[in-house]
Amino acid sequence: MKMTSRFRSRDGAILLMALVLVMILAIMGMGLMSLGEHIGMETSRDVTDANAFWAAEAGLEFFKSRIGSNNVPLGSISYSGSSLLGGSFMGTMAKGAFTVSASNYPGNPNTSYVLPKKYMIYSRGTSGASSCLLTLSATLGRFPCGAQVDNTDFNSRYASPSPYRIYFLPGDVIDGPVYVNDVINIYGGSPMPRFLQKVYTASSVWYENSATPSVFEGGLQTNATSIGNLFNGGALINDLKSMALQTVGGGLALTNAGSYNLLFTNISNNGSLIYYGISGAATNVKRSTNDLSTMNGAIYVNGDAYVQGVVNGTVTVAAQNAIYITNGIVYASALNPTPWASNFVPANVTDTLGLIALNQVQVLGDNSINIHAAIMVCSNNYGFGAATWSSPRSGNRPDINLYGSLAQYQRGVVAQGSSYGFDKNYKFDTRFLQISPPLPNTSGFLGYSFSGWTK
Repeated sequence: MKMTSRFRSRDGAILLMALVLVMILAIMGMGLMSLGEHIGMETSRDVTDANAFWAAEAGLEFFKSRIGSNNVPLGSISYSGSSLLGGSFMGTMAKGAFTVSASNYPGNPNTSYVLPKKYMIYSRGTSGASSCLLTLSATLGRFPCGAQVDNTDFNSRYASPSPYRIYFLPGDVIDGPVYVNDVINIYGGSPMPRFLQKVYTASSVWYENSATPSVFEGGLQTNATSIGNLFNGGALINDLKSMALQTVGGGLALTNAGSYNLLFTNISNNGSLIYYGISGAATNVKRSTNDLSTMNGAIYVNGDAYVQGVVNGTVTVAAQNAIYITNGIVYASALNPTPWASNFVPANVTDTLGLIALNQVQVLGDNSINIHAAIMVCSNNYGFGAATWSSPRSGNRPDINLYGSLAQYQRGVVAQGSSYGFDKNYKFDTRFLQISPPLPNTSGFLGYSFSGWTK
């Protein structure tokens, strides 16, 4: 009897242990099932999160493709009837969707002519319950012909005293937006300098000889944001050289080192170019004539270019050293009326000219001169100036009548005091807000650049 009772007690203990073990296994099984379900949910969430991210990135790429090769502000670009600035655009993917829009960059309202223009692009991607917002900053930094009449990025070569000052003298008239990084010096006199459109300086203004802020008829902003150095001149000129060397649909590449004379003509209303070498190895290049209509507009000179004449067409001259302007250079479509006539209509002008030099663009001679061009000087050498800036004048000084734009890394000199050199009579070609002379899109200077997105 005792043995039987002992076995029964042991059987009960084993049964209890088995029940406990079953319960433990059941709990573990339920836990594993819950863990598996949780892992599955996390995996699914990770997948949808990834799909939302890729959808958002696709939205950014979609928006960038809509900008394409345009080199105008976003407000001037439309897609499906809506402006890229302020509009909202949607798209779908196999496993997600996106909504993308753009606005002005905070603190950069883009209401003026001044470049660069900055924007924020927002792209929200969705997939299932997941959502992802990516932002990308876009900067429009193009050839300064579309920016301002006088854009001095550094300082005046002959400016004094320190800090460097950029001088405007009696008789100067600037009819276009102006942006400089250094101190503007206004020297009063009769007649006072005049600025007909808004002037921006990243520094301040210094007034001399009874000058007052009234000269800024279009407004003045001091301590503006510095535009930095946009003048990647070496790359731009090399790109233009490649553009000129294209075997199919190319331009004119004068690769023999030296100086060349470039005479633009408008014979029988047909634009042409007569060119020949005048020094160095360039003398091996004999007189020749090109029909501008057969070229892609790019002209490269390995050295100095002496330019003059009447331009009938669309051309950019890029010089590895300097460009000298002799006897003026004007548009055939802006001869009558001239850009300063009351009945002049900018939209009626059909010609464009870009003059890009690595080291300097200089005006030659002592008489008033007419220049129709977008001028750019890329390095901190002599900028845009006049060879006879220190020549004394009797009576009124001659004028540099520039219709177009001027951008220079370092300011050149066209006058000294009140009786030497030239008066500035500059007028901005408003067409350059929408168009530019022939330029390659590979330089990194023309068109939009994008910084890395943030999440």
